[in-house]
Amino acid sequence: MNRKVQKVYKEFYKQGFIPILVNDGLDAKLQIRACVQAGFRVIEYTQRREDLQVILPWIQANYPELYLLIGSTMDNDLIVNSQCLHFPQLLTLDELAKLEVDGFISMLKYSSATLARYQATHLLLPCAGTINEAYDLIVDGAHFIKVLGPDLTLVKHISSAPLFKFCPLFVTGGMDLERIPLAIEAGAAVIASGFDLMLRNQTCITVESVSDILKTYQTTVVNARAKLYPELMKALYDDNDNWLELVPHYLQPGGLNA
Repeated sequence: MNRKVQKVYKEFYKQGFIPILVNDGLDAKLQIRACVQAGFRVIEYTQRREDLQVILPWIQANYPELYLLIGSTMDNDLIVNSQCLHFPQLLTLDELAKLEVDGFISMLKYSSATLARYQATHLLLPCAGTINEAYDLIVDGAHFIKVLGPDLTLVKHISSAPLFKFCPLFVTGGMDLERIPLAIEAGAAVIASGFDLMLRNQTCITVESVSDILKTYQTTVVNARAKLYPELMKALYDDNDNWLELVPHYLQPGGLNA
């Protein structure tokens, strides 16, 4: 794993809450400015947004400090290229890598070849629907396993005592302020929510108002994790180099230096 991926991994874990830019019809530039104002360093930008190929270079030019994880990816180039007829914003993982994004997230699994190819250079978050899928993906090199909420049954099963916390979980879907503490308690390492959920029923959408909402979500995650892992949280926010020793979830063999 190269030094940049180590930094992305730590910032991703430290931030704890990842905002997702979905196809919500909102102003992406406003959302990005709000993320930066709230102090966020990592965001997920999904390929569901038709403006993907326009916004990526804008983000990189204006906010080079942001780490960009691209969601709604697929690792089968034949499928991606065929679907480009209907969804021209779709890019293959190789095309996204050439655009210097920092990681890939999917609603699907990734093949063992994909995980081997990108593990050292990009943060990889494929999705699992069963315990064994999660296990296979971790063994093949995924950094986190995405699990879909709001139902937390699979999260609890993967995090159960007989499995020795083998798998760091990235939980998305229905993660509102009430469900986030439950997901953390169930075993989630990092939480994500889309702006469509966070800004639901909001009548005033400005950079300042969105920034405040983002801070509330992140604070909710931080507080929930601090109750369970106080030593880890102190090490993370004190920039203590021993934070890896305190991570309660599985890392790659050899940790981030692998």
